[in-house]
Amino acid sequence: MIPETVLKQIQDRLDIAEVVGGYVPLKRAGRHFKGLCPFHSEKTPSFMVNPTKQIFHCFGCGEGGDVIAFVMKYERLEFPEAVRALGARAGVEIPTVRGAAASRPSDTTVLMQALEFATAFFQRALQQPAGAEARVYLERRGVSVESVQTLRLGWAPESWEALMTAAQAGGIAPATLERIGLVVPRDSGAGWYDRFRGRVIFPVWDPKGKVVGFGGRVLDDSQPKYMNSPETEIYTKSRIVYGLHLAAPAIREQDCVAIVEGYLDFLIPYQLGVRHLVASMGTSLTPDQIQLLRRYTKRVVMVYDGDYAGELATLRGLDLLLGEGMQVRIAELPVGEDPDSAARRLGAEGFGQLLTGAKDLFLYKLDILRRRHDPTTAEGKVTICEHLLPTIKRVPNAVQRSEYVRALAEVLRVSEAALWTEIGRVKLEGTARWQPAASAPVSQAVSAERLLLGLVMDDVRYLTQVQAAEVLELCQDLAVQEAFTALMAAAEAGEEAVQAVLQQLKHGETASIVAQAMMLSEPIEETGRAVEDCLRRIHKNSQQRRLVELQGKIRSAEAAGDDEEAAALIGAVNQLVKLKA
Repeated sequence: MIPETVLKQIQDRLDIAEVVGGYVPLKRAGRHFKGLCPFHSEKTPSFMVNPTKQIFHCFGCGEGGDVIAFVMKYERLEFPEAVRALGARAGVEIPTVRGAAASRPSDTTVLMQALEFATAFFQRALQQPAGAEARVYLERRGVSVESVQTLRLGWAPESWEALMTAAQAGGIAPATLERIGLVVPRDSGAGWYDRFRGRVIFPVWDPKGKVVGFGGRVLDDSQPKYMNSPETEIYTKSRIVYGLHLAAPAIREQDCVAIVEGYLDFLIPYQLGVRHLVASMGTSLTPDQIQLLRRYTKRVVMVYDGDYAGELATLRGLDLLLGEGMQVRIAELPVGEDPDSAARRLGAEGFGQLLTGAKDLFLYKLDILRRRHDPTTAEGKVTICEHLLPTIKRVPNAVQRSEYVRALAEVLRVSEAALWTEIGRVKLEGTARWQPAASAPVSQAVSAERLLLGLVMDDVRYLTQVQAAEVLELCQDLAVQEAFTALMAAAEAGEEAVQAVLQQLKHGETASIVAQAMMLSEPIEETGRAVEDCLRRIHKNSQQRRLVELQGKIRSAEAAGDDEEAAALIGAVNQLVKLKA
């Protein structure tokens, strides 16, 4: 529905390396840019961006495509939504679709609109007379009017159906509210009721600043103190870090992120001017959250409440950060204090000094363990090692691991060799990360087909040569078949149609295969000879597959005693062998 001329205009105005670099740290690698893939877990960069061909491709998981495909995959957007976002960035006006299609927003859009409606509803409720007590609570906690507006804080009225009634009046069905976790079905099965009631509301955003869920806090100490949105189609808690969309510029600038636990732990330091700050929303950090933060920095400062900073079970979870190559430090707070109260007591400068003086995670854990367990006794030494050796083993840098072993050996007065022996016995648990299914190895035959596609994508004039060679039905790779079929059909309609298909292939369903094909053709200089070689290999591979098929049939005919069939098949094999010669 969006004209190809508009898509081309967007892609001409945008540099894919600049766009992708806004999401993923990239480094120049010859003519390309290289970085860690945002679509799967990896520690060695295999994600490449080609600024000349304006494509990206990961050699680890196989994802690839153009700048539109990247934004669609990363932001999980529909094609029109991604184009609109890029159009705004490029300063290109996207024509409004008219007719029936314009009146049918995507499913994602419907849910996001409902979330936005709820956010505005809670904001209005906070400013109404019924929200007076909540406003007093926020003022008492030191939350400024400006922060209330910036963070879009709200109030859920003490009513069973206030939000649902308002949403229905606005044309939003209760079933839609249920899908985003804002209403709960009644046990009787007759109707719904509001999930959040009598709570201060904290909207939760995705990294681009779109509201995806909510947290609600009571005004007293009743339990549960906090209530959060359940996981939905839009909101996956393990992949969200609170406040990241606000903190990202400062995190990049300072090359460091400070992590606190709760909403107010984030809010008070942030409004004082400590901007490189995010919150984990009361949970241990997940591998997905760590990967998200790793796009911005590798330096982390954890700011724990003083009343549980020494809990080793909690600290053990931070070993995940080390395993992902992060540099982790811990900022110590006095017992009974949290980042919220510490920021109000110390001010921006003092809180900043607290972060600057944070201890290395290993040394911090060592200090705690030395206070709890006597390092002069055999029992104490064993216990300290049980807690610290898994931490050391997770450190990816060999030099840093060696320094930690040296320091621990000195404190415990044991040999480094003994510690290295015990490290070798440590079995790491609870750190298994999700990995995408390994891509099937690309056969030599398929490789030739993809290289041929890449060469044609680079220079569409070779398409006539591919047509004349009649290799379309010989291709094993269905994605390559689809691409060539689309190009050949477009060729009958003229050059403009071919260019349109070339654009579509880079962000369509076969975008990853197309990107790989274009990467394969990158180093080729004698393209004409390469095209001929690919065509020859495709024919040869087809003949080889046919030969294997005939040989199998011959064995079957001979086993069945069908001499006539076997003779005919042998004749076909001889003909095929002559052709190959």
